[in-house]
Amino acid sequence: MAYGMFLHKYFMGGVTHNQPIWQVWLKLFGFTGIGITLLLAGWITVRLKITLQKIPEPQAILILDGDDQRVRQGAYFAQRHPDLPIWISGYTSQRSEIRATFTDAQVSEQVRYDLRATDTVTHFTTLVDDFVAQEIRYVYLITSDYHMARAVTIATVIFGSRGVAIAPVPQPSQHHPPEESWVKVVRDGLRALLWLATGRSGAQLNPRLQTEASYGVKAERSKLDRLLSVRSPKASPPK
Repeated sequence: MAYGMFLHKYFMGGVTHNQPIWQVWLKLFGFTGIGITLLLAGWITVRLKITLQKIPEPQAILILDGDDQRVRQGAYFAQRHPDLPIWISGYTSQRSEIRATFTDAQVSEQVRYDLRATDTVTHFTTLVDDFVAQEIRYVYLITSDYHMARAVTIATVIFGSRGVAIAPVPQPSQHHPPEESWVKVVRDGLRALLWLATGRSGAQLNPRLQTEASYGVKAERSKLDRLLSVRSPKASPPK
């Protein structure tokens, strides 16, 4: 009620002082966005507190692919938790080197490979409903130290909105800056909010994926052309 009275006084005051209408609308959208963000943050915080009260220890391990070093470190972390299932998320996790890492660490029977993710945001959007369906509400999150701030930001919005809590386990990395650019953190945080509002993360706009898709289409067309050229009888020359 107080917030509504404040908005009414603020906006009506703006109009009586001959303020341009576009500025009034800009303020309206700005304050509405702030209000929604505060409500969302409070809602997620409450859900996560309830989860941690009910489930004091993580129930699974989630490893984000994209760096072989952190995958190896994650595999050996899993050795210390032999009763926990392991998810490795990302389309590169199908490589034989990655699978051999878990075999060497003697945890291969615990591993579930999920190939749907194509970037950091989709690591979480593709798995959150699977975790909820299996009643997994608290997971160890393993990724590189420089990558952790962005991963936690996304996980807080996407996992937190479903009441799934995380325990970050950053892994030391080499040949990377200590932290990623705040631009990436903010960008992917906004993408997580977009997914929450619309069910879409914007991953399809990734230029790399568009390029790969284009190459894939061209390769399939080339394969089809070769098959047709083999199967089609050659036309007899005109007499």
